[in-house]
Order: sequence, then C-alpha cells, then structure tokens
Amino acid sequence: MTVPERQLLVVEDNASHVELIRRGFATATEPFDVRFASDLGAAHGQISERCPELIVADLRLPDGRGTHLIGLRGDRGRIPVVVMTGHGTESVAVDALKAGAMDYIVKTPESLASMPRHAARALREWDHVVGKRAAEQERKRLETQLLHAQRMESLGTLAGGVAHEINNPISIVMNGAELILDDADPDGEIALNASQILAAAERVATIVRDLLVFARDDGSAHSMARPLDIVDSTTKLLGRVLEKDQIDIEVEIERDLPRSPCRSGQIQQVLMNLLTNARDALNARYEGGHDAKCILVTCHRRPIEEDEGIRITVEDHGTG
Repeated sequence: MTVPERQLLVVEDNASHVELIRRGFATATEPFDVRFASDLGAAHGQISERCPELIVADLRLPDGRGTHLIGLRGDRGRIPVVVMTGHGTESVAVDALKAGAMDYIVKTPESLASMPRHAARALREWDHVVGKRAAEQERKRLETQLLHAQRMESLGTLAGGVAHEINNPISIVMNGAELILDDADPDGEIALNASQILAAAERVATIVRDLLVFARDDGSAHSMARPLDIVDSTTKLLGRVLEKDQIDIEVEIERDLPRSPCRSGQIQQVLMNLLTNARDALNARYEGGHDAKCILVTCHRRPIEEDEGIRITVEDHGTG
C-alpha cells in the first residue's frame, strides 16, 4: 500500500540552510512533498496555492517573524507551525511556544539535516492532538444525543401521565354534553352551547389520543398507517407552541397516499424532533413575528428511480 506524501512548507531565507534541509529530505525514509518559501509573502502565496499539513519557519525573516504564520487555517483546520532559530536561548523558545508554535528547533547543521525526523515527529503529535479533539467532539455529540433521547423519553412518560389524567374528566364532560343535547330543544340556545362544549371536548380528546400514541413505547411490529394521520396528529400537538412563537406551519400532502407499514409512534417522534429543531432555529434567527418564520411539511411519494416509499420533509429558514 502506497503511503501518501505529507505536505510540508519550509520558510527559510538562508540559502545554505535551505540546501541542508533539501539534502535531509532527499534521503528521508518517510514520504514528504516539501515546498520552500524565502519570506512571509512567498509563504502566504504557497499556502493559498496548496495548504500544507505542517509549516517549518525561521523565526527571523526578511519581512517579519515566522510566528506570524501561527494561527493560519487551511482546509483541514489550523496549520501547525514549528519555529527555527539560530539563537537558542530559553526566552526565545518560551516566546515562540507562547505564541502558539508547536515546537522549537535550534538551527545547527545536524538539526537541519535531520529535519525529516523533526517534521515526522511534529506531524505524529499533531495527528494525535487532532484525533483527541475529534474524539472529544464525538463524545460531546453522543452525550448531547443521549441527553436529548432521555429528555424525549421523559417527555413521553410525562405526556402519557397527563393524557391519562385528562382522559377521564374529558369523557365525563363529553357524556354530559351529549345528555344535555338529547334532552334539549335542537334549535335552542342550550343545544347550541352543549354542541360547542362537545366539539371542544372532542378536540381535547383527540389531542389526548395523540399524546398517548406519542408516549407509547413503540417496539411492536409494523402496522398499516396513513401518512396524513401521522403528520396531522404531530402538527396538532405542536400547534399551540408554534402559534405562541408566531410560527406558521404549512402542510402539503400528496393526495391518495396509500397506507404504509411502519411504526407510526417512532415516525411521529422523529417528526416531532424535526419540528422542534425547526422551531428553535427560527426563534434563533427571528425575534417575534416575521414573514419567513414558517415551517413547511411536505409528504409525497419518492421518485420512481429511488426506492419505493414515502418521503416526509420538514423545511425552515432558521439558523443552521
């Protein structure tokens, strides 16, 4: 297997030092693609043309100090810098490291000739740093994901408990309203009021049923469900929250979509997450009302060239 060449930029204005470094890389066992620049201006030109993985720069250059290259970023993030100097005092080394240099090399014929070894060591250390940083970011991402899952589980439990507590009183209200309607004059004011009570109670009962579906541990087998029902019940659950945040929600569902085998509770939870994320993104971008403060939910068949199925999409114009 071919080992890829590591991209290296050496910034050095002393021709004899450059020659020693060239000879060192000519006999290096590890593959390097080394470019040279004689000052900061030429270095920036090389970096814009091709981003190096490591910069080795002389501390004193004709147009500035090598430490001015510290902090530059390329397509792979920050570019590590190793500083060279012919003045090996402790204070110079400390100043370079404080400025953000990864390492410090005192220039001698031996150290310049062995530059491949210094470069390889610096790259190994930097790869280790980048690897640790990536692992830490992944750990934080997984922790956030776990906390979100735990919050959703707690929300489901809470929703189930609230739904059960509301269910019995609502049933009593609905039964009472129906009894009043049975005995009242159909054209009278009492019947009108009872009808309004019954309609409001039925709306609450629908929300309770949706909460129970959302809270249910949906580990069962697939069942046939209508995409319209899944989208409709989920958007109704969040309707009041979105209205309070002055967020409009538009739903576009293709007509005559067939029932599909799925775990509707899990689909509803995914859709709930997407809608909640869209709400947060819109609130982060727009304070109060705004014409663009809108969530679009679409549901349609996948294109023929793709796998058969139904696609639900949530779109917003918030941050991220």
